[in-house]
Amino acid sequence: MDKPKLYGPYAHRGGFRFLIVQGQERTATPSAPTEERARQIAEAFLRKLVQPQVLTVGMVLDQYSDYLSLMNKPTSVATAMYRLQTLIPQRALPIKRLTARHCEDAYMELVKRQKPDTHRNALAVAKTFGKWCLERKLLAENPFAAVKPLGKRSRGKVQLTRDEARLWLTEALAQARDGSDGALVASMVLLMGIRPSEALLRLVRDIDDRGTRLRIREAKTRAGDRDPKIPDVLRKLIAARCEGKPRDALIFSTQDRTGRAIPRKADWVLDAVRRICKASGVPTICTYSLRGLHADLAIEAGTVPDVVAESLGHTSKEITMGHYAKPGTLADVTAQRAAQQLGVCDAPN
Repeated sequence: MDKPKLYGPYAHRGGFRFLIVQGQERTATPSAPTEERARQIAEAFLRKLVQPQVLTVGMVLDQYSDYLSLMNKPTSVATAMYRLQTLIPQRALPIKRLTARHCEDAYMELVKRQKPDTHRNALAVAKTFGKWCLERKLLAENPFAAVKPLGKRSRGKVQLTRDEARLWLTEALAQARDGSDGALVASMVLLMGIRPSEALLRLVRDIDDRGTRLRIREAKTRAGDRDPKIPDVLRKLIAARCEGKPRDALIFSTQDRTGRAIPRKADWVLDAVRRICKASGVPTICTYSLRGLHADLAIEAGTVPDVVAESLGHTSKEITMGHYAKPGTLADVTAQRAAQQLGVCDAPN
């Protein structure tokens, strides 16, 4: 067998990764936030190829922690990893031997000790981790997929009334016009129903030539791949952020220590949301409350739940296509109705 060779580093999703070539086989290593960490991961992969090593749960959890670090503050990563380790304490267990029975038993033990909000949050993180492993072929199936959350959540996230939402949006748009990128991203979350991460990872080329559509690929779910309509009130603001940038440049970015453009973190959007709440005098909410508000407003305006789900990227389009004939119009209806509920009228395409 040919000796494996290491190529890179290559920029990937705001971080770095290497390519390992062995004969006809090519393996991309997981992304890491720094070149040094990416090289460490790549060299570990090389050692496994030259001297096969069993990949353990602990090793995969460390890789996942590096992946989360690309888009989140250290405190957010630490919280996610803590939740994961309450459900997957067996760090020495080979990852291939992590079964649904392990996960079910661990979750039932957690249910005995924790409140519903706490153990359901841990399970949600674990399901996402399992999906991540599945996508990278570290597991043949997601062992958490069949584990059902138990108990009822508490009242949940604080949500704004329609009048409060109008005040919030007025302030957000004013801040966005004054140059606040965070306020613009927050406005996109509310009016378009997209995830904060989906906005933060968008490149200039993801805006269509007319500036009316945002191309979202590599989303959290397969249903998340979509081309939502950009509300008229946001088009000029987004276009201004793209002006003068190469097509492969991030629309919203910051710089690392070397001056290289990297994606903003999700908590940066949360900070903007809270500033807007304070300035507009409404209750403090989190970023994901804006996605919930987007859905609530659209449903109040008469949009059926399946259509709203498509706009949010939650379910397959096959379900919604049973109710509507023309693909693409479904999310448009949701965005338009959510905007109209707040007094923002879209111009037709």
